[in-house]
Amino acid sequence: MTQKKQQHRVNLSLLLFIGLLALALFGLDYCPKKRSEGNDNSNIALPEFSAPVVDLAKLFQDHEKKQIELELERLEKVTAGQMALLTLPSLQGWPIEEYGLKLAEKWRPGSKEQDNGAILIICIKERELRLEIGYGWEGYINDARAGDIIRGMREYLQSERYTEACIYAIHQVQAFVSGQTPPSLPETEQSVQYQKEPERKESDLPIVFIFFGILTVILLLALLDKGGGAGFGSGGGGGRFSGGGMRSFGGGSSGRFGGGGGGRFGGGGASGKW
Repeated sequence: MTQKKQQHRVNLSLLLFIGLLALALFGLDYCPKKRSEGNDNSNIALPEFSAPVVDLAKLFQDHEKKQIELELERLEKVTAGQMALLTLPSLQGWPIEEYGLKLAEKWRPGSKEQDNGAILIICIKERELRLEIGYGWEGYINDARAGDIIRGMREYLQSERYTEACIYAIHQVQAFVSGQTPPSLPETEQSVQYQKEPERKESDLPIVFIFFGILTVILLLALLDKGGGAGFGSGGGGGRFSGGGMRSFGGGSSGRFGGGGGGRFGGGGASGKW
């Protein structure tokens, strides 16, 4: 009888281990952030946040760059947040999602208190673009809405109307966050009703699996208890990436660019090609 109980405990322990292993593997597979297999992301070359528009690909003439900067200033006034633009000649083999998140961690547009920032990245060689959304704006611009903005830019990018593509994206971000339609938006876009969604920090899908995983562990522990086995315990913690000091946005009366304000990002947004 004792031997049967011991075998029963061994079987349940093995089942518990398999269940926890499967749950851990699912969590790794679900992780939304892409990781490059052959690259050390410490070697990613990231430009300085020296201006609202960092045009490394040389897409804009001076008056076009100024026009985009004025639109970004207007967005700041309306939303109290901050949006930045980066153009690149090439990603040099890096996944744009990984590059975008690393750039966001360095630039940190938006305020430290509200995480209300966004970055638009356009890469010419790969014909890829990315809209990175800060934590505080994910409740207004979820991944689906960010994808809509990306798709709306394609027509402009395909005809090399880069300035119009960027202004379109800025207007869309401003409209979603503020709930107001900028006067320069096309008539077809004015009919869209922009409503704030509940703020989303993480997807609901992993929470469901974690719930069932915990429930499974409790049931298995209860069975082990009945069989005379010892209990198990585990713990852990996690948190979002944070840090950086608070700095002012924009140029102000002195004309100097203040850089980012410490906003945090977690990989929210969307990518696309044209």
